[in-house]
Amino acid sequence: MNAVLTREVARQITRGRTPLVPVEYETAVKSLQACIDLNDAKYWDDKADALAAWAKIYRSDETLRKAKMLKLHAFRRMGELAGELKPLKNDKGGRQPGAIRALTDVGLSHNSAIAARRLASISDKRFDKILEQPKAPSTVLQDLWVRDEAWADFVRTATTFRSALRRHTPTAVGVACKANDRYIVTARELITEITEWLDSLEQRLGKKQ
Repeated sequence: MNAVLTREVARQITRGRTPLVPVEYETAVKSLQACIDLNDAKYWDDKADALAAWAKIYRSDETLRKAKMLKLHAFRRMGELAGELKPLKNDKGGRQPGAIRALTDVGLSHNSAIAARRLASISDKRFDKILEQPKAPSTVLQDLWVRDEAWADFVRTATTFRSALRRHTPTAVGVACKANDRYIVTARELITEITEWLDSLEQRLGKKQ
């Protein structure tokens, strides 16, 4: 998870000035919070109508899509600004920290900083294409570097699976499985299928270099 940019760090970056967030952004956040806190009785007299309305909201992916688009715009713009603010050479001919350092200084991880710079380097046409099906910046970075779709999809899925394994120990999952016989059956099926698939993949990789 990326570090949060504190007000103190932001003021250092802006030489004491408090960064201003666009009113449109603050309004959008407040509107979303208002929807979360919405009182059913204010809009619907009938509980069935309220249920149908909430179901429509739940099935809509538009809010999530717009949020992903905004994040990609932010990453791309940060990458552009970092390149403009932190050239590798200063006026005296010496060297100073580059764009990646500028991005990590505002709280981005090294990988996120690379993603921002990579997004900043692509054409507007290619970026618009990415926005048609917005993804997390790290996933977009991976897609930009990897041309083989089968490999890219495998790495995305396997990386997510690995993250889940790191969060949940075998002991914890084993305890959960013992609470329900169906969990045990499903776990054994998954173990068998995953193990067989990985064994088959390893055979196709050949000998270690």
